[in-house]
Amino acid sequence: MDKILKLEPWQKLTDNNLLMYVSEKNNDIYYFATMGGLDLHKGIMVFDSKEVGRYLKFSNNDYPLRTLRNYQEGILCNFCRRDNISNENKKIIKKLGLKFRGTWIAFEKFEKDYEAYSLDIEQVKIAIDAFTSYYEMVRNIIENNIKIDFEAGKTLLRIFDKENQCFIHNVTDIFFPDSEFNVIQISDHLKNQLKEIPKTELSIEYEFLNYLPIKLKELKEKDDKIKFPRMRILADRKSGYILMHDLIKDSDYKDEADYVFESLDKLIEFITKYGRPKEIYVRDKKTKALLSDLESGIDKKMKLSPRLDTIDGAYDLFDIV
Repeated sequence: MDKILKLEPWQKLTDNNLLMYVSEKNNDIYYFATMGGLDLHKGIMVFDSKEVGRYLKFSNNDYPLRTLRNYQEGILCNFCRRDNISNENKKIIKKLGLKFRGTWIAFEKFEKDYEAYSLDIEQVKIAIDAFTSYYEMVRNIIENNIKIDFEAGKTLLRIFDKENQCFIHNVTDIFFPDSEFNVIQISDHLKNQLKEIPKTELSIEYEFLNYLPIKLKELKEKDDKIKFPRMRILADRKSGYILMHDLIKDSDYKDEADYVFESLDKLIEFITKYGRPKEIYVRDKKTKALLSDLESGIDKKMKLSPRLDTIDGAYDLFDIV
């Protein structure tokens, strides 16, 4: 990684200039985001084909910073000062006998519902493979003055040529795996019942999938990973009132589906009691997809809004407390 540090890739690349690498070891596609171009935090994030969609969702939209943990998964290589290194990483660095001057190098795994944690052995193997290729890609860009029109959807792709038994680098169109979201099916009988409920002028915000980056001792797992709780919250967008909120532990539910079905039931209970809202705002496409079958019952389309003003304001107060 010291070779990457010497290349200073953030002088050539930004966090939106994604590079692609197809691993010879597992044929998975990895994407690299380079951070530090504005003299801010310097680092490199590597995502696999499942994780990159979350990063794109966050980086290309106006999402609040607090939601970062819900849309960023992958392995991060940090280039930073000693006081920005976690105690766990300091122990690992000391155990390995590594010494740094000025800029320290450390790795963390980001997972949407956990506090960032140190890499396990399988993640270390992925990091070695991925960052070795990242170095070769950046070196090629610099030494050969390769021009890449990222704004036009181009990238540099590194892939192994089996015929010639070597890696090749090509400027090509970037591509991402399709995102597929589940839909909760609602019976026609329930839809007809909902249609009979009076309409209101209510404009509400609803969120139930995202995790709050707060540490609760009772959520610490056996491997010392700290799992964040979820917040299920429903708010009046116009008045700024919180109408419902629950702090949720995943361990209280059989599985993800069990929790999602309950969250739909909570919304339906609210509509049954207070009337069909004029507008329902949700933060992301996954939430919208899950609730989409409800739209025909309430005769309203869910509205996407990366910023949910009332809910985000409540999170700010939660931080203060």
